Amino acid sequence: MAAMYSVSESLPFDTAQFDVVFARAVLHHMQDLETGCRELARVLKPGGLLLAVREHVISRAGDLPVFLQNHPLHRLYGGENAYLLNQYRRALDVAGLRIVQQLGSLESPINYFPQTPETLRSGLVGRVGLAPGISSVIASILSYEPIFGMTLNILSKIDTRPGRLYSFVCEKKL
Repeated sequence: MAAMYSVSESLPFDTAQFDVVFARAVLHHMQDLETGCRELARVLKPGGLLLAVREHVISRAGDLPVFLQNHPLHRLYGGENAYLLNQYRRALDVAGLRIVQQLGSLESPINYFPQTPETLRSGLVGRVGLAPGISSVIASILSYEPIFGMTLNILSKIDTRPGRLYSFVCEKKL
C-alpha cells in the first residue's frame, strides 16, 4: 500500500526554489515528520530559512491522548497532532536543516499568543497566591522587563503542558 502524505509532505515546487519557507502550525500536522521536513528543505535554496512556528510539543508519548482530548478543535475535524521536542529536532537535522533558534512556549509572543505579557504577569502573580502585600511586591519585580523575560525563559524550560507551542528558525545547510 502506498504511503499517505499530506500536501506539505509532497510539495509541487522545484528543488531549491525559495529563500524562505514560512510554515505556521504545519509540522505537527505531518503524518511523516521526517519526510515532511526533507520536503521543506528540498524546496529551500542552500542557506535558505525555514520558519516553523507554533508547533505543538509533548513531553512524553503518553501526553498525546491528553492533548488531543483537550484540544478544542481536534474533536471537530481530527487533524491535530503533537511530537516530542527531540522528534522535531531530529527531523529537522536529518532533513539538512540547522536550528538557528528554538523558541520555547513562553519565550516569544508567537508561542504564547493569545496571552500577552500583561496577562502572563497577572497570571504569575495570581498563581503565587500570597498575601496581597507580597503579591504587589512580586508584581513590581515582574514589571522589570529583564526579570520578567528571565522568568518566562525559566518557566519555558520547565513547562510540560501537553501541546505547548514551540517555534524553530532553521537554515538549510550548505
